[in-house]
Amino acid sequence: MALAKRVSFLVVLVVLISVRSGRADDLFNNLTTPPSSSADPVGFIGPLADSFSTGSSSFVFDSLTLGLSDMSSSFGLPPCSGVCTMTVSLLSDSSTSPGNTIEMLGSVNDSSLSGAPTNMTFDTFKPVNLQPNTRYWIELTSNDPSNDPFGSWWSFSGGINNGEFFSNINGVTPDTGGPYQMKVSGVSGSASVPEPSAFSLLFVGLAVVGFFATIRRKHQACANVL
Repeated sequence: MALAKRVSFLVVLVVLISVRSGRADDLFNNLTTPPSSSADPVGFIGPLADSFSTGSSSFVFDSLTLGLSDMSSSFGLPPCSGVCTMTVSLLSDSSTSPGNTIEMLGSVNDSSLSGAPTNMTFDTFKPVNLQPNTRYWIELTSNDPSNDPFGSWWSFSGGINNGEFFSNINGVTPDTGGPYQMKVSGVSGSASVPEPSAFSLLFVGLAVVGFFATIRRKHQACANVL
């Protein structure tokens, strides 16, 4: 029976892995080009937002990577310590502009950023089911009390990418820099529906467990007769 338990455990484990992380897809990715030295300061000109759109199917969004930097040292200023934090959020679309906040994806203290643009990944938020054929926005905001223009910066790619556009909510729309560096990743489909391969693995596992259970019952029956 110990073997049957092991088989059952392995099958369940494989099914769980197949459901959530069997396949990783990029819904939007313009990080193939190294982050540009050009960037917009989040704290100086207000929140920055960049959009992406889903395709014909739903998408489970569970990972975001952004090209971020702190330009304080480049201007000979001491980095912000302890209080300057940039927050990253997922927003809905409102007439091709950022709408309501759907999920707070994470935050970064300015002191953890370097002067050179670095790709930073946010993947500890609860996965979000995105609807098909829908536009969403990634927004960066800063709590910098001094509105420091040399705090956290979001690097942009320098050119139009995949027809998506971008916005500086408190300034000119669209921003002249280009799409901001980001990668939106996850799994195509719905988080609540396992893939067919997962169902197949589950049935195989149940059959194996049933086989061992039958052998065990027969063995116990023979032992009782003796």
